[in-house]
Parts: sequence; structure tokens; C-alpha cells
Amino acid sequence: MSGQTNRIIVAVLLTLLAPIIAGQRDAPERIDVLAIGATLPQMTPVVLWLTQEPLTRVAHVPNRGFGTHLPPEEYQRLVRIYFPRTYQVLTRHDVLLFVGGCVQYMNPVQVSWLGRAVSDEGLGALGDLGGVSTTEEIVMTWISSGMWEIFPNDAPEVVTRGEWSQGPFWVRVSPGKENNPIDPFVDLDIEGVPGDQGRLIVPREGSTIYGEMRGISFKGFDDPPFLAAWNYGNGRTMLVAEFFNHPWFHSPSQGGENPYAQDVFVNMLLNVVGRPVFQEILILHAVRMGIQDFHQRYTLVLATLDFVERFDANTNSIRSDLAGALQVKELASQKYLELDIGGSMANLELSIEMANELMARALDLKNRAFLWIYIIEWFFVTGTLMASGTLLYTVMVKRMLYREAVHTKLRSRG
Repeated sequence: MSGQTNRIIVAVLLTLLAPIIAGQRDAPERIDVLAIGATLPQMTPVVLWLTQEPLTRVAHVPNRGFGTHLPPEEYQRLVRIYFPRTYQVLTRHDVLLFVGGCVQYMNPVQVSWLGRAVSDEGLGALGDLGGVSTTEEIVMTWISSGMWEIFPNDAPEVVTRGEWSQGPFWVRVSPGKENNPIDPFVDLDIEGVPGDQGRLIVPREGSTIYGEMRGISFKGFDDPPFLAAWNYGNGRTMLVAEFFNHPWFHSPSQGGENPYAQDVFVNMLLNVVGRPVFQEILILHAVRMGIQDFHQRYTLVLATLDFVERFDANTNSIRSDLAGALQVKELASQKYLELDIGGSMANLELSIEMANELMARALDLKNRAFLWIYIIEWFFVTGTLMASGTLLYTVMVKRMLYREAVHTKLRSRG
């Protein structure tokens, strides 16, 4: 499908759905997320999503490696720096996000704060891997700390069974479940996206199962749960059986299988904070992709400007206009929060056009800087060539620096 066709489809959807979206709910407040675990960018895309998504703000505490591992003392240092210093600061967040089911390198007080924040203060919590990592040290710390108790998976029972990871699998969405985060994706073929490794979730009493896994089975579970949630104290928690770093939670552009991974993830957050999940996926997906597109172009322009500044090029004018493009993008984000989707898309398209124009100017500036480099190099090489040629001609051809030898003859001694 061509880019022009995609734009036409989005324009039609904007016309038809924007009034419906705006009429369905009040403008939502931002969701503050504290992400804990394998949160570094090379380990998972979710922190980048939370950074770019206008609906969310994120702080994160990296205390687990995945693919990239740091020494234990480095994780201890990161927890010491980034974990909230007081319980009051912790409870300013709306959601605790556990990436990789890990509470290692945290002290018992910090772990207790996390549980109290959900049960007493009403924070939401979302975790992957079903809360049961296949790394023995991590899962045993998860269980011994009591962190598993706030979630709808009986982690000790899972470990007792001895096997809790299988793949590949496919999701089957559970019909008739209220505010199901993945139900709006059925018509978008979410059930055809393969998962990598599903973890066993043994649902606890009071859990709601929003989806199951086809293609794998565990003893006693022919179609084990894929997504489960329940209310815990004053809060709500949810577990997904897949890892946030596996292909099911990556778009094709990121090397994954799920083009709507970010949209699914945002719907999960909405569920755990007690808000209605988004139903109008295509139009919201278009806005999110536009935001990602702008960020990529913005970063590319910045990198180009940083490069040409090494050659003493004056980038002040372009940087000033780039700040203006960023302001237009921020206006698009504000319109998104106000559920003015048409206004958000219009501002996004304008900001992307501005970024494209600025990229062209930055490249022109780079080319001019390179032109002066080439000219200087040409003069230098040409001058060197002429000087060496003149010297060679003088010495080897005209021999002007040599005095002609005087003929001598031997004289006899006597």
C-alpha cells in the first residue's frame, strides 16, 4: 500500500472518528510510570515508548540485564541513584512497571514500599514474563521478597511445577471481558502474531483472564493464560506471559512481529489505572507513528548539526527553527491529550515538514562546509605538487643547482 493511500485512509478516519473519540471521554491526565528491571534502551522498547507517548511520563530503575549485563556493583549504584528516596516520592507515580520480574539489588524497605504503594495507595502495577523469570536467582528473589503476592500469578506454584516457559505460541483473545486491553486488536489480526516464549500463569482466585496462548500447554493448562489481571487492595495489577523484549512486543521496523505492540502496551496501562482502554486503534496508531517519525527526524537533524559544528559552521539559525518545530510537535502532543486527534495530526504533519526542511538546510550547510575543506585541500595538494614539480625540474632537468665538473688529468710523479 502506497504512502499516498495511507494518508488518504488516515484522513478519512480522522474525519469519521475524531468527533467520536472526543465525545467518548474527558481529556485524560498523564500517567506517571516507574519502570523497574531490564529498562535500558538496548534491552526493551517500552521505556522509549513511554518517553514518546504523550499520555505518559516515565522514570526508570535499571536493575537487570538482558543481552547486555553490567557488574552487580553497577546495578546497586543505579538502584541507589534512581530509586525514589522516600515513600511519598514513590507514590507520586500511577503505575509500577516490572520489566523482567526483578527486584534484585533492592533492600527490603524498598520492596515493601512497592507492595504498599499498590495495596494502600492504589497504584497500578504491570509486569511481563508472568512474573516468573527463567533465571533461577531472579525468580527466587522475586518469590522470597513477597513481590509476587501483589500479582495474579501464583509464582511459588509455577516454580514447583518445574516447567514454565514454552514457545512459540499465538494469542486467543477472551471474548466478553469488560475493558479488555487486547480485544480492540482482534480485527487487526493480533491473534495471528506469533509469540516467542510464553511463561506459565497460574491464575489466583479473583483473576480476570483477557487472553490465552494457543500452541503450547503446561500440565493442567492446555491453553495457559496470556494476560491476567486482578484488584489487589486499593490497586490493580496485571501480568502478561510474554517478555517485553521479545518480538511480540516489537514492531516490524524494530525487528519484531507486532505492528501494534505500542498500542497494546498503552491499553494495558490504561486498564491497570482503571481507565477505559482505547478502541479506535488505527487513528491513535497513526498519531503515535507520526510522533516516532518526528523524533527520528529531529534526532537526525541534531546529529547533523553537531557534526557540521566541528567545522566551525554557524548553525544558530537552524537550531532556532528546530526549536520551533519541536514546539509544534509539543502542541500536537497537547492536542492528543485533549483528544483533538485531527488537530494533533495536523500539527504533527507540520512539524515533520519543518523537520524535513531543516534537514535539507543542515545538509546544505554540511555540503558548504565540505566544499571549503575540499577547496583548501585542493590548494594544498596543488601547491605541494607545483612546488615539488618545480624542485624536481630544477634539480633533475635543468640541473641549475649543480656546477659542471672540471676535467682533470693525472700527472706523473717524478
